[in-house]
Amino acid sequence: MAKLIQLQPRASEGERRTADLLRSQLPDEWVVVCNALVVTWGGATHEVDFFVVGDHGVYLVDDKSYNGIVVAGRGHWQVGDRQVQNPVEKAEMVAKTAAAQLRDGAPGLGAALGRGYFLHAYVCLSGRVDFRPTNPDVTARVVVADQLAQALLGHDRLPAKRTLPIAEHREGIVDYLTAGRQEPLDVQPPEEPVRPQPGAGTDSAAVSTVADVPRVHRWLGYLSVGLFSLALAIALAAVALTDGTTPWQDVASQQDKRVWVKGPVVKVRRGDGVTYLNVGRDWPDSSRFTVRVKDTDVAAFAAHVGDVEAYYEGKTVAVFGTPEKSRNAKDPHMFATVTSPDDVRVVGVLRNPVTLLVLATALGLIGVSLAAFGWRRKSRVESSS
Repeated sequence: MAKLIQLQPRASEGERRTADLLRSQLPDEWVVVCNALVVTWGGATHEVDFFVVGDHGVYLVDDKSYNGIVVAGRGHWQVGDRQVQNPVEKAEMVAKTAAAQLRDGAPGLGAALGRGYFLHAYVCLSGRVDFRPTNPDVTARVVVADQLAQALLGHDRLPAKRTLPIAEHREGIVDYLTAGRQEPLDVQPPEEPVRPQPGAGTDSAAVSTVADVPRVHRWLGYLSVGLFSLALAIALAAVALTDGTTPWQDVASQQDKRVWVKGPVVKVRRGDGVTYLNVGRDWPDSSRFTVRVKDTDVAAFAAHVGDVEAYYEGKTVAVFGTPEKSRNAKDPHMFATVTSPDDVRVVGVLRNPVTLLVLATALGLIGVSLAAFGWRRKSRVESSS
């Protein structure tokens, strides 16, 4: 009869039945750890129904208490009239994470295994099911509860597995999975993994659980994302401030020079054989910057953009031309005459310097907040280790 270590109360009758079958059908030396926690590198916490520690392998078992018809293959499974996430894919993902953590955390295991693949994922169907696999390759490790123990024993006895010295490291693996806690719990433990206290039968430095190891990585992830956001904010601000255009308000400083001038088209007007794009302010405000398109050139614009008024009005444009000052003493505004639609380009919202600066500020604040949060949590984790 295998040793059963129950870390948390079982969630379902199916899990209780599977645990009893494993304990009664597996060899005495084998150990079954129930309801251990694994935290993936992305920070998600997964409760593993069973870790089974054999002689030549460790087996992660995800128990599913499905009832009725189960159609299983690639992608989602069909359980009765509902679709569920493919449990095989999830179990394999968690198994890869747990394997990497066990290699580093169980004393001497990584060196003893070399590159050996030692942790395998199974899905156990513990309910009353009519199991209908559509792809045998995908469902090769999906078994009903009555056949689970024999499936694990058969896997463990494969010739390719017999070179893996799991039995020699069983105690260290189990101690790592349970943090030295070998007795059943009478009450539900807190969400955070329980750490053994000095003098409680483990090293005074406290053995880490599988769930503990990635916590530092999680907070370092927050720190990294925060710093990346801050760097992106700085880059956006730099683009906003150095895009090589002259704001329409400063166009007077570029008089008689060939430059790009940027600003919003407030109004498009026509008169005296000319189409006027009033930038920044509308007529008769003399602080405006006006783009003039002669009727002889409007056809080229219409062929390129269609209705000139509808296309440009209300949009931010960058205009390439030579700013001049009107000689009309009553309306001394700045203007530039253009002849080609290539000289008047609509600027997307993300090229607008105001938008970029607002976005950069927001990203910067998020980045600083995430970095501070990550650093504070990392420090707390390290100080409590």
